[in-house]
Amino acid sequence: MPITNRSGDSLGSNITFEDVTKSVFAGYINTEQVSMGGVMLDSTGFDKVTVNGANFNVTYLPVDLVEYNDTGNIKPDIDMLERYNDVQKHIKENNIIDKDQINQLYMKNNLPIFYDGKGDVTINYIKFGILNGNALDTAFREDATFADWLYESYDKNEITNVLDIINKGRGGNNQIDFDVASGWDKTSPIFNRHNSMYRGTIFFPVNQDYFTYTATTG
Repeated sequence: MPITNRSGDSLGSNITFEDVTKSVFAGYINTEQVSMGGVMLDSTGFDKVTVNGANFNVTYLPVDLVEYNDTGNIKPDIDMLERYNDVQKHIKENNIIDKDQINQLYMKNNLPIFYDGKGDVTINYIKFGILNGNALDTAFREDATFADWLYESYDKNEITNVLDIINKGRGGNNQIDFDVASGWDKTSPIFNRHNSMYRGTIFFPVNQDYFTYTATTG
């Protein structure tokens, strides 16, 4: 789905997640529940998150109900995603539409059932928007250092490109500085004071009524 302004014009690819929240989809994105690689983003730091490309996908994904019950955070169950995607691929390739058969496949792969007894999607799954992007360490609500599904970038060109997007339109006094990791930073647990930039997948719950096209469920 293309990311556009209210006039239908594409915002292009060199944008921040803050730009996404002000696009035509403003009001349909749950901005308090945005995560990246399994780590929650701070809504005040969306201007420090860049997105790759001018489109995003929307699909049902399994919700991490343990996390939700403990913290109230709404994000995909990262540990289930590989199995979930494999089942989705099998359903699509074999054109399976029977809901009982789909539920059996989910259970066989140690996933919660997708449909309830009325044929509606269960609370185990909700629609998420999906984007790939980059984020500075200060964009997260919590420490992202040891996140399994985030990848720290040391590529100077990538860091420069991300900073150019983030600093675009900022006044000289508001430019964000970035302390690139040195060889000493990488080897010293005591004097490691560099900034970090992470690469990963951004997930955000969306208004189910607005995004009415068919999700990838077979």
